[in-house]
Order: sequence, then structure tokens, then C-alpha cells
Amino acid sequence: CQASELFVINGHEALPHQYPYQAAIYSKFPLIGKEHLTCGGVILTPSWILTAAECIPKIASLIVKAGKHNVTTDEPGQEVREVKLYVKHSDYKS
Repeated sequence: CQASELFVINGHEALPHQYPYQAAIYSKFPLIGKEHLTCGGVILTPSWILTAAECIPKIASLIVKAGKHNVTTDEPGQEVREVKLYVKHSDYKS
């Protein structure tokens, strides 16, 4: 089974650093030394990122990378932070 090709109709690729408030959220699996792009987020302050509650994994730790254009590679100037605390809305049911 091949993965389907995803695209946006009438869309365009963002220019590098066109949306500086965007962040990439990765699940980190230290035992196997891998990171997996989980979701995107919005930078609210230097200490707070907003994302969907379903993006919070049950078994992995999270890291946030900001200042990137290509989420599949590390880039000069990107900032990487480990998530120390996450707060889910009290009405969220998983």
C-alpha cells in the first residue's frame, strides 16, 4: 500500500520564516533515539506553545522546534526546547 500524496488546492509553499509564530512539535522516543513530527503549534510567549490536546502522546516526551522552514531536517538558527509541562483542557476526553 502506497501513501497517498497530500496537497492543498490553490495553495502555495510558505517562504522561509514567513510565519515566525509557528512551531513544530515532536514526540521523542529516547530508548530508540528517534523523534517523530507529531503536530504544529503556535508560539504564544517564549514559554508557552498552543496545540491540540490530541497531540500530546501518552508514552513519549515532547520537544518543540521553532525557527525552521523544513520540518524534516535540522536547520541553522532553529531553537529546540524540551517540554517540561503540558496542560490539557479539563473538558478534553481522549
